[in-house]
Amino acid sequence: MHRIRKSSPGSRVKVLFYSGYKGREIPRQIFFDGQSYPVIRVISRERICDSPTGRILDVFCLQLERHIVTVCVDDSGKGELWAIEKRDH
Repeated sequence: MHRIRKSSPGSRVKVLFYSGYKGREIPRQIFFDGQSYPVIRVISRERICDSPTGRILDVFCLQLERHIVTVCVDDSGKGELWAIEKRDH
């Protein structure tokens, strides 16, 4: 497993979803800094409206192998990494 750099918040990310009958449902993997990180568990999901643009965004709190990350994703599946918390095992 690759380490997530401390400078990563604000990085652009791509999120791969499991798509069920309702469309994009469960994030399964995130890609950034040239690496792939499998999602262990979805801790929370929230839909928000970005006031300046009016776009609807999904904000996910995700458990990765060694980190908990908060990712904001638009309809295209592209997003931005908002926060990283290191998890000690």
